Amino acid sequence: MKSITASCLFVVGTLTLSQILPTNADPIPIGAVILSRHGSRFQLYKNPDTLQESNSNPELTVDGVQQHLSQGKFLRDRWINVVSGAGLKIEGLSADYKQEQVFVRSSDTDRTITSAYSLLKGLYPNMNTSLPGIPIHSVSANEDTVLRSWLECPKLDKSVQTFYNSSEFKKVESDNKDFLSSLEKAVGRKVLLKDIWNVFDYLNVQQTQNASFVGISSEDLKKLSELVRFVETSKFSKGYDLYSFTSSLINEINYIATSYNSALTTTRKLTYFSGHITTFISFIVSNEFSPSFSSLPDYASLLVFEVSRDSLSNEKSVSVFYKDGVNGVPVTLSLPGKKSLVSVTEFSQYLSGKISGSSSWCEMCENRETRGCDAANALKLMKSGQLQYVNTMFGKGEMIGTGVGGFLGGIVLSVLVLFGAKIVKLRRKKHDALKNVLEDDVEAMKESQKI
Repeated sequence: MKSITASCLFVVGTLTLSQILPTNADPIPIGAVILSRHGSRFQLYKNPDTLQESNSNPELTVDGVQQHLSQGKFLRDRWINVVSGAGLKIEGLSADYKQEQVFVRSSDTDRTITSAYSLLKGLYPNMNTSLPGIPIHSVSANEDTVLRSWLECPKLDKSVQTFYNSSEFKKVESDNKDFLSSLEKAVGRKVLLKDIWNVFDYLNVQQTQNASFVGISSEDLKKLSELVRFVETSKFSKGYDLYSFTSSLINEINYIATSYNSALTTTRKLTYFSGHITTFISFIVSNEFSPSFSSLPDYASLLVFEVSRDSLSNEKSVSVFYKDGVNGVPVTLSLPGKKSLVSVTEFSQYLSGKISGSSSWCEMCENRETRGCDAANALKLMKSGQLQYVNTMFGKGEMIGTGVGGFLGGIVLSVLVLFGAKIVKLRRKKHDALKNVLEDDVEAMKESQKI
């Protein structure tokens, strides 16, 4: 009888403790990092070999503005309004825009800057437009290794050429020879598989403007989309250009996590990167997130890293979701062998491991000549004692031995810093408050674009 009583008490005690001390506490969102692709734009051309763009600054269309307004509203409903269980309110996030809570960085193109303003207008619809505009930070494309990282990256360029020369690429091109030829009439020129992005972009842009093409069916467009996905995901699968973006992402996630204070509303809650499709592809594919792309990210797609805290232990974690364009539903992504919700430490360690073999974008890309890498490489060699020849203001080929004294070494270092290195200054672009996304301006854009 005593043993039965004891067993009963043990069970009751166990149930009581499990109710008092639940093992799985609900995560409470405390901030997020957002990456968006710009909205619908006019056409551009990308060189398939150098990845450089011509007409690299096409403006956003009216639809592109509306797409990001809609995405901003989606995020507001998820984090602020929290309608119908669509999301969880971010703790301490103001319903009105506060500069100290939000940091925005865009590539230096009209389409990404306007996209950023549009999304923020959707996120903060009650913004006082009589006040100065939202600060959007950017640097010139030549200096931007965060959001324009694939440009002038020699290691990536070599990898792309290796892919073009691979048996896999040649087989796909051979298998689709007739299909590629059938597209020539629509685009007015010879179509090669390595140039398939430009064909797709031309037809896609025209389609968004309600153009029709003789001999191009919906099945053809679907097949074209599949070929583009194969080529683009293969080109950027190594992530050779991602050092700066990955480092910035890790820093921003950790900043939100470590600066959290439930008593303060002045800490960073949101970091927003307004960028391009290439960063989406390179980051998701090279880091092996699953599920993988079924198609390339549509205009105004979102990749969102939500930072949360455990309601009991206060441990900080990260979850990731991908929203493919305006009509896509949020899809939770997971890293290989990991749950969808992982600690900030574990998440950071995984991403850091992907870039751990390098100390900078220049080193990872094997760029020693452009985008400021020439000066960076010279300084690195000087520090290691390997530099023997440098170009100085006094002439070319000045010989500097490994035993240079402090005085001469100091002179050369100063020359390199003052005359060789490009000083990268993050500048803030302040346009009038959301000029491009106000209703009057949308109407003006419609008139100018004849929509």
